[in-house]
Amino acid sequence: MILSSAMHSKSKISIFSIQNRRYINTWLMQAWQNTAMSLAILLSVARRRSGFTLLEISLVLLILSLMLSGVLAMLAQESRRSNAAELEMKMDAIERALASYSKRSDAYALPCPSNPELALTHADFGFAASPGCTTGSGSRAIPAAYRNASAASGTVPVRTLGLPDEYAFDPWGNKFTYMVTIAITATNILQTSAVTDNTMLQEIRLYSTDASTGFFVSATVVSHGVNGSGSFNRAGVRKSSIIRNTYEQSNCSCNGSGSLTFSNIIYYGPYDGAEADVEYQFDDVVRFYQRGFFTLSNSLVSQ
Repeated sequence: MILSSAMHSKSKISIFSIQNRRYINTWLMQAWQNTAMSLAILLSVARRRSGFTLLEISLVLLILSLMLSGVLAMLAQESRRSNAAELEMKMDAIERALASYSKRSDAYALPCPSNPELALTHADFGFAASPGCTTGSGSRAIPAAYRNASAASGTVPVRTLGLPDEYAFDPWGNKFTYMVTIAITATNILQTSAVTDNTMLQEIRLYSTDASTGFFVSATVVSHGVNGSGSFNRAGVRKSSIIRNTYEQSNCSCNGSGSLTFSNIIYYGPYDGAEADVEYQFDDVVRFYQRGFFTLSNSLVSQ
């Protein structure tokens, strides 16, 4: 069901992109036709004069530059819309897969993350670590650097969840970061009637970028946005360029140079494009979940 839903959403995105491309192709054809007419008129004048004047050449260059800038702007807009639609589709599919996994009779828990350092070509890529996240078959255990006593961080365990491998990556080719409270990965924990205190299952501290107060959640899924600050690529290598936005440093559990400093604090909030330098911008997209989402189907989501 999850796969068919994801593929259905993907087909809608493909149709959306095709429609946009058709519109752009039509616009390009009209623009070229108008340009050709303008050039034909100028050539006709030039034949009578045996050459182009500087003004005529300037007009041709102006027409071509205006047409090119318009095309580039439309292509950029289409790319942004397509990426936003793909991101929403993938995060929706991950959300449904996590909810479905939590109701499995052999689980009644959330899965641990997948080891973020594994390349797409690795045999253990996309498989969750064992409950508790400290062990796992082969290379599936979450390295100590990516966890503490309360939470573990890595990438979405797409193969454990039954999702295609591509759903581990956002539209910009970077791995989603999936962080989970370790206590909620214990088998049958969501079915244990004795567990009435949500606090023990919500050890990830969540803050808004525009508020000083925070609250606890059980799991988060983060896209590191266009700049990809602190994310892992397909080869399992972290992007180690300078990360200047302090909120993005916390979301990738790294410092300004990309080095690891694990933290179970996640920030969410609106896109901040006020800074001219993209390295200072906050463009992470975050979805976060309290325990109630998995037991009562009551989602707490922000993006």
